[in-house]
Amino acid sequence: MKKFKLNEPLSVGDIVVCVKMVDDYGQDPGMKGTVTKVVNVMGDTIYEVKWNDGSRLSLIDGVDTWVKFNPKNITEIKKKDFLKQIYL
Repeated sequence: MKKFKLNEPLSVGDIVVCVKMVDDYGQDPGMKGTVTKVVNVMGDTIYEVKWNDGSRLSLIDGVDTWVKFNPKNITEIKKKDFLKQIYL
């Protein structure tokens, strides 16, 4: 099984999968989204993401956890199995 790298640097257009958001209104684990903007605020990198459920929430490097989605490396995989693999 492939072990995924957590919190790789992202660029605009990258597809990302939420692992954990530290926020009362955070995104559910396993939700995919597309990075729309990358900003640096006082040394923290913030990735603005348009999630596949239509919401727009940002990922904060060093606070939230994500995986860069690469369809070439991932075949059909169930959300439950995906989340297990990233914690192996």
